[in-house]
Amino acid sequence: MGRIATAGKAAVGLLPDATSPGTVVINGEVHMDLVGKWREEAMNLRDWGCDNHADAIERCAAELEAHQREAELEAMTIEDAARESGYSTSALYKKVASGQLQNVGRKNAPRVRRSDLPRKARTHTPSLADRVLERAS
Repeated sequence: MGRIATAGKAAVGLLPDATSPGTVVINGEVHMDLVGKWREEAMNLRDWGCDNHADAIERCAAELEAHQREAELEAMTIEDAARESGYSTSALYKKVASGQLQNVGRKNAPRVRRSDLPRKARTHTPSLADRVLERAS
């Protein structure tokens, strides 16, 4: 699974809640709703009669949305899930054993879906894309 690249270092802020409207979690990083922004931009372009440009942006939005959906359904090893969630491997193994996290792997080799991961609050350095989108808002 690909990873959205982040660039640059900016002021450290608190990681937004992944369930907040307008945010998307990709590989443990919270991003603004780029799909929604692109769809809005496509509507604006259509209003100006730029249908070809709007079609291109809508195709990009659909492709990103499909990638996000695929990333959320990815079955991760407990070790990878620990790195992404901020929880220890032992805490995640306990959550699987107690049924708090569904095991989508084998009994002796558990895996969990990215979308099911609990997330610990942590500091976050906004990516270049986050900073550009924040200024555009």
